[in-house]
Amino acid sequence: MYSRRITTRDIDRYLSQPDHADVKLDPVSHLEFMRAVSHFDSLVEHDQDSGRLIPRRTVTPDGRQVFHATTGQPLLSWQETLTQEERQWIKAQRLLCAFDFWYWVERAVWIKDTDNQTVRMKLWKSQEIFLELIAEMEDQEIAIFLIILKARQLGISRVITLILLHRVVFDSNINAYLASSTDKKTLKLFKLISFVLVRMPFWMQPGSSQPGKLGKVDQAGKLLEFFNGSAITMEHGQQSTGMARGDSPNVVHLSELAEFDDLTSLVDSALLRGMHPSPRAFLALEGTAEGINNAWHQKWETAKSDWPQRKGRLRPLFLPWFVGGLYPKEVDLRSRPVPSDYSTSMAPWALAHAKMAEQYVHQTDYLTRHLGSNWSMPLEQIWYYECERSSAIKENRLNKFLQEMPANDDEAFQSSNITVFDIDTINFYRTNTHSQPLWGVFGLRGPAEFVPPRLQPSSILVNPNLAPIPINCEAGGGVTIPFELVPLLFDGWSLE
Repeated sequence: MYSRRITTRDIDRYLSQPDHADVKLDPVSHLEFMRAVSHFDSLVEHDQDSGRLIPRRTVTPDGRQVFHATTGQPLLSWQETLTQEERQWIKAQRLLCAFDFWYWVERAVWIKDTDNQTVRMKLWKSQEIFLELIAEMEDQEIAIFLIILKARQLGISRVITLILLHRVVFDSNINAYLASSTDKKTLKLFKLISFVLVRMPFWMQPGSSQPGKLGKVDQAGKLLEFFNGSAITMEHGQQSTGMARGDSPNVVHLSELAEFDDLTSLVDSALLRGMHPSPRAFLALEGTAEGINNAWHQKWETAKSDWPQRKGRLRPLFLPWFVGGLYPKEVDLRSRPVPSDYSTSMAPWALAHAKMAEQYVHQTDYLTRHLGSNWSMPLEQIWYYECERSSAIKENRLNKFLQEMPANDDEAFQSSNITVFDIDTINFYRTNTHSQPLWGVFGLRGPAEFVPPRLQPSSILVNPNLAPIPINCEAGGGVTIPFELVPLLFDGWSLE
């Protein structure tokens, strides 16, 4: 479906069955596909009231009358008016699209682009990276369970909605769930799905139990259940009950997880408990960072720690802002052209960001495969970043900017509070600490009203071979508050 090997295997298995010996699955170009779509469109008329497709042919290829001679009502369906060759062509293309997600996207998917124009889907670099990672997991025949941290405007939500739509259209009995942080945001995701669905060739759309309402939401909050037994349930992150409680979904897309009211109760204790791992299961938890030390941040750090050791269910995927191919657009560079001497005049922090991005790419295999082992950030992107960050600094929203345009996942998670240290100072030490000589690693202990117990080091982390360092804080009026720096066990940055 996503992996070339799996797609080829499934097609071979299908064709090897005795009942399918005469089936020919011949791929066609997009141009040939669109010519055929136009041909089949010319054979039917859409009845807006009933949603039915009325055939335009009056006689079938074998000579039968399509319409009643007196009433003029159709006696036959549009399918019955097709030639044997036309039927075989439709069957072959439906099968090819079912077996091969890429084939379907390249031929049958139309979307609105960033300029609000309806265009044929062309994958961005960020979407290619994402889909190839999915193909890799499918090739390993493991459950595709992902937690995705991303910058803004990388097209990941769009391509995940396409995966969900592809499954409910071409697979039977798919129990799909779609949710964002609010009801309105969930509906926005659903509109991405319905836009594609109603623009697919009519002979590829799944049969609906309510003709004429394809792509609309029913009163129960579901996409219409199709004749193949598949459906999409829509929920949101502000609901009071756990998602998919008492159900067993097999395809799930949850977006903007950082904004969910109670991530643990809604998702972990409900939906994830009902998902059973299988090579056909698909789960995507995605969103940008929104502050630190919250449930979304903790879930990301857990996956990042557990997946390399194969202890966790969720594979972490971080996509930085510069892989999407959207920033900067040509119109940006026309209004803010790169200075001719920019290679020698860029701000030091812009150069530092470019170096940090380069380092992250080189240590991340799926980025290196796509961007190359010698990748470095182009001047146009560095200049765009400098302009955008300068504006964020002047408007006192740097922490929000860094969440949405990070070079790596650590930079994405920023405190949502206003701190006594500016964000640049914090980032400088976060970035440069690893390269400095290490004198010691300490925890802070003190009265609970000044150092919350959850932030004080536990006894198992304390290095028993070194003595604590006392600190007495003069609070004024002869009052002294005792603290101490407690030496901690430390085995190197690689294990931290």
